[in-house]
Amino acid sequence: MDISGLSSLSIPNFKPITLNSEVVGFRGATLSAPKRRWMLREIRQCGIHTYVDLRAGDHSDSFPLACEDAGIKYLHLPTDKFRTPDTVIISNLFALAEIVAEGGFYISCALGLHRTDMALSLNYLFNPKANEPPILHAILDDGRLRYRDIFARAGSVYRTLSEKDKEYLGWGNSFENEYVNRKRILQEYQGEVAVWTG
Repeated sequence: MDISGLSSLSIPNFKPITLNSEVVGFRGATLSAPKRRWMLREIRQCGIHTYVDLRAGDHSDSFPLACEDAGIKYLHLPTDKFRTPDTVIISNLFALAEIVAEGGFYISCALGLHRTDMALSLNYLFNPKANEPPILHAILDDGRLRYRDIFARAGSVYRTLSEKDKEYLGWGNSFENEYVNRKRILQEYQGEVAVWTG
């Protein structure tokens, strides 16, 4: 991926996503607004081949066609605090794990903050191949990260997972202990957030 080319587009809240310390994708604000759709061809030229749209009721029906016209695969994986059923979130986890492993993706909600933090956190908590926590960027007014929403959804998903779901995600007998450990790591890791300048 052409990281400098992507950075030059000045996408709001644009940040890298890493797996095993390698940049595999990027996050930021939605590119669905008419004034930003020209960026789709640019990100494709820079090596992005998959667009992950986390928006639920606020997504656009015409946007998937715009992605397709730009040569980008569009995936709608709605993610939110409580409206999307846990079973949908779980099926989205399967898809997101594959996308992150493949690399070359751009993931966004409306602002590229809250729901994007949630999706990346859920991927870390439930995907055994995602062995490093994401850096979170959604800050509340008091300067604290939005853990409550993330962990509320994670707990709900955890209680809904079937044994077959766990098996499909690739977890062995250590699932419960690893999940608890990853929740702790995710919260502790955020104290070392670094500003990424591109």
